Amino acid sequence: MRLEDFDVRKKISKGAFGDVYLAKYDGKYFALKAIDKGNIYRKNMLREIVDEKDILSQLSAPFMVQMNYCFQSTNLIYFAMEYCCGGDLAGLLRGVKYFEEPEAVFYISQIAVGLSYLHERGIIHRDLKPANILLTANGTIKLSDFGLAAKSTQYRRRQVFGTPGQVRSFKQRLILRGSLPEKTPALIGKTRTHHTGCREEPIPFTLDLSEDELGAEDIFAEVYNGDCFERRNSKNTGSDSRKKIKRHVRRLSSDPKLDMCEYMPSKVVGSPDYMSPELVQDHQVCSKSDCWSLGAVLYEFSLGIPPFNSDTINEVFEKVKKCDVNWEESSEFLSEEMKNLLEKLLQLDPKIRPSAREILNHPVINVYFGERSTIEETIQSIKEAEPPVTPQLSDPEDLLYFETPSDL
Repeated sequence: MRLEDFDVRKKISKGAFGDVYLAKYDGKYFALKAIDKGNIYRKNMLREIVDEKDILSQLSAPFMVQMNYCFQSTNLIYFAMEYCCGGDLAGLLRGVKYFEEPEAVFYISQIAVGLSYLHERGIIHRDLKPANILLTANGTIKLSDFGLAAKSTQYRRRQVFGTPGQVRSFKQRLILRGSLPEKTPALIGKTRTHHTGCREEPIPFTLDLSEDELGAEDIFAEVYNGDCFERRNSKNTGSDSRKKIKRHVRRLSSDPKLDMCEYMPSKVVGSPDYMSPELVQDHQVCSKSDCWSLGAVLYEFSLGIPPFNSDTINEVFEKVKKCDVNWEESSEFLSEEMKNLLEKLLQLDPKIRPSAREILNHPVINVYFGERSTIEETIQSIKEAEPPVTPQLSDPEDLLYFETPSDL
């Protein structure tokens, strides 16, 4: 897979490490994320990029954005992602100001299903916010942007089982050496027909794959069927080790403790309005930290403003550390069930907060999806629910729900 295989149509957005483009390949549209290797090097974010690639390669579930291909050129790393034409929920909120309760419950229930899937696999998103929740053509949501996601120590010990993509990501390393390019080359117009590549001179960016007990394999292989890597150049070395690891992990995979509050050290990363108090104060996160963020997102969905909104970041952090929410004023606009869920999620002690899976049993969810005998039945109801809005586009390349090119 190469950039020349894609017909790059339009620029969708820009980020800290690169830009995202609407691109076409084999008759389908993708969001092509181009990550500047120079930015990775200068900002010391290599580990985060590798983790993001590893996490995306393992995600194949409802309400999760899918990575279809991953490859690189001299200057850039590319993630070809599922294209969500409805933009993000931050943009939708700007248009409607706030969501009515049925709409807020619809979105928050799908987010909770997605978080439950992540947490069961030891992944903490760490940057849950409306801007990272995308809207698909059929009106459902997709969690996106795993650049700040963290994998628990339990998960790191288990990540060598599952799909071939998981095996592939074990002990792979990207080695950055020397100076790297200063700017991301423009992609617009460089299609599969006309693109000549960006090869001014070789840049010393190499892939160093250790030959370990799992065998040496290519990194950045193509993703097929949306959920697994093609295996190339694999060796049979260490097959016994693989069998032992898989047996060990199958036993752990049903461990009920995986969704408990396991703390892990963390940088202070994310967006201040949605950061949990344990991250702000103690530089620690756990799966329940995402549930705090979910509470902040739900509050914003319901009232149109984040719960700890203030003039400065330091003031926001002070409010977060005290959970300083004006419940008296906000209660006027919330049902009793909604207020109860928000109070449970915005608890200073993570152990008291409900897990993502427990949220699906809350009365406010049952009001709109019916009380079910099992969580699996509730999840099925959530999947089958009619979305409150669906994107209305004039053509497949209409970027109505994204920022205009002049804003980029």
